[in-house]
Amino acid sequence: MNVEEVAFFLRERTVGAALVIELHGELDIWARTQLSPRLEELLDRPWPSVAVDLSGVTFLDACGLGMLVWLQARIKAYGGRLSLVRPAPNVARILRITRLDRAFTLLDDLPASCRVPAPEQGASAAPASPAQVPVFGRPTGTASRHRPSA
Repeated sequence: MNVEEVAFFLRERTVGAALVIELHGELDIWARTQLSPRLEELLDRPWPSVAVDLSGVTFLDACGLGMLVWLQARIKAYGGRLSLVRPAPNVARILRITRLDRAFTLLDDLPASCRVPAPEQGASAAPASPAQVPVFGRPTGTASRHRPSA
């Protein structure tokens, strides 16, 4: 049986009144069309603080940038703040070249409002169990950057 890797996915978790979204893989037009419905569901309510962890993003094109700009506009419309966290060097470079680094708050670590508090000494803490969007998308071995045939 051949198991193929998925080219992108997201995980989300809440910490108090904050939302943390972890994006992984290639953020391109296919990822945007597949992830947008879940992102819309997540942002269907106001969040005072949203952190998007980009440390797992391996590729970012204009559609991926557009998705980040859309996220920021949606969050601001509800009066919230968006932070982009830990962009990989290639992603940080694209943000810098496009000058979008000036439009976003870029952080090296999660904001305090988005961190899971450390357990008190002697207390046992259950590990956070982030939800993951069902795995779908383009297998990473695909040569074409287009949607695979069914």
